[in-house]
Amino acid sequence: MASETRRVSWIVAFLNAWQLAFWFIFFFVPIPRSHLNNVGYFQFFLEPINIAYSIFMLIKLVQVNARVSILVGTLINVASALIQTFTWFYWQIGTTANFSVGLTRFDSLYFSVGTLSGGTGNIFATSVLSRSLQTVQTVIDFVFTIFAVGMVVARMSDAIPTAARRLQGTRDQAASSDDDG
Repeated sequence: MASETRRVSWIVAFLNAWQLAFWFIFFFVPIPRSHLNNVGYFQFFLEPINIAYSIFMLIKLVQVNARVSILVGTLINVASALIQTFTWFYWQIGTTANFSVGLTRFDSLYFSVGTLSGGTGNIFATSVLSRSLQTVQTVIDFVFTIFAVGMVVARMSDAIPTAARRLQGTRDQAASSDDDG
């Protein structure tokens, strides 16, 4: 069990490193916006795989009864991967034909996070393509939120009785040592 948790933790650390590399490349490497170039194809296929694998890791972590901190870290990883994926997609289609303004890299991040949290208000989708992509993100974000809350609540509900039993065992030991003394 412990080796399985350790292995999963290393995989999650790798995924987090990948995401940091993505953000660095996205904001600091001058890759032109265009139809899918080599980097675009890589990103187009890698991010959904990253999300799917992260969700698989979450399920595996629950099966091996991992600590809540590892679960939360993995949930943050999945949320970051979702934001990254849609940030990249919004930037690729971020022209005035699809949005109320032409999206910069930061605007696409802002729009992606805004969609996750309920809307930005000052940038909005104007074409069928951009509204469809925003709808897909909203549905995925909603499902992810329900999944994440359910997973943490289930894990915490398993942890509370265990902690109560430990506390009761500590009290029983203290009471028996008082009787002995």
